Amino acid sequence: MAILPDTHFLSPQTDFGRVILPCLIYLIGVGPIAIGTLILLNTDQAPLKRKVIETHGPCVPRNLMDPYFYVVEIKDPKVAVCAVLIISLFAICGFCCLGLVIASAMQLRGYATKFSVQTAKMHRAFILSLTLQASSHVTINGFPMVTTVLFYLMGSLTNELLHCCIVVNSFHGVISTMSMIALNGPYRNAAKELLYKIFHPGRRPPPLFIPKGPMTRTAWLS
Repeated sequence: MAILPDTHFLSPQTDFGRVILPCLIYLIGVGPIAIGTLILLNTDQAPLKRKVIETHGPCVPRNLMDPYFYVVEIKDPKVAVCAVLIISLFAICGFCCLGLVIASAMQLRGYATKFSVQTAKMHRAFILSLTLQASSHVTINGFPMVTTVLFYLMGSLTNELLHCCIVVNSFHGVISTMSMIALNGPYRNAAKELLYKIFHPGRRPPPLFIPKGPMTRTAWLS
């Protein structure tokens, strides 16, 4: 929608529309997972925790009975259904993101005659940065989760693999923030200016380079 003109029927016309649309996209992608886990997973933790204590005895963690400690019965068929639901939602979201990228490129090509060279390059760079930024989420967040679910469904899930996936998933926030700064020009320039002030105190940062080009249609959009 960033490349659509304001008169397009898909472009939000009000501030409420600009806010509610991203919220709906987030709820459609994340909401079913929360609802599915609430319905399918066992919320009565007391019997499961007592079973863990009876099975493992003194080897259980000391904080097992804390309310934030959740026990999952991996032999429960509902857990497998929940795992399939998570993989399906990840696949649907992935195909939707791919379709949005293709549709954005097609729309940008259709409106090429109304854009200058510089504007077209900015839109193309924006689409590319969004694609790469979404790829970082898939790599750091989605890949460990899908790997864990697949190994669970195949019956070969081990604690070592689970711990590795948890460690990789814990870097999701840091990697996504770094990718956002690196792939978006305003954030990247602000970060460069901040680092320059830290390592070169008292000196003014060099001016930013702003490319200039002819105000005609580019060849790749023709």
